Amino acid sequence: MRKSGERFEFKRFFIIYGQFMKKSVAIVMLFVFLLNVLGYYGIFIGLRLRNVQELVQKLDNNSYKESETFTFKIPLTVPYYTDSRDFERVDGEFEQDGEVYRLVKQKLSQDTLYIVCVKDQESKKNQSGIGRLCKNIYG
Repeated sequence: MRKSGERFEFKRFFIIYGQFMKKSVAIVMLFVFLLNVLGYYGIFIGLRLRNVQELVQKLDNNSYKESETFTFKIPLTVPYYTDSRDFERVDGEFEQDGEVYRLVKQKLSQDTLYIVCVKDQESKKNQSGIGRLCKNIYG
């Protein structure tokens, strides 16, 4: 009689232990999968944030070459008269023809908005890296 009682205890122990292990392994695998997917995305976001901070600091200190800048002239019609004598520092970015530009300064002169920008090569690399990562993960 005693042996059957011991078998019952071992059987119960292995059933409970097996259920616990299945749940534990499933949680660990889910964690590894999320770290794989979200970890790379987090790295790209961190690199992009660092790049933006470095570039904004460089632009704020006027430590860029004038030969690296591009000036866009955009015609505007505004109902009131505005005329800026000097450029004012602005911050932002936009994409045109596959190139990423970071805004440096702008000036509104009569009916034309002058925007001075620099190309942001690092931001373009980060965006293409995120695109390749998503393509690899989601097909």
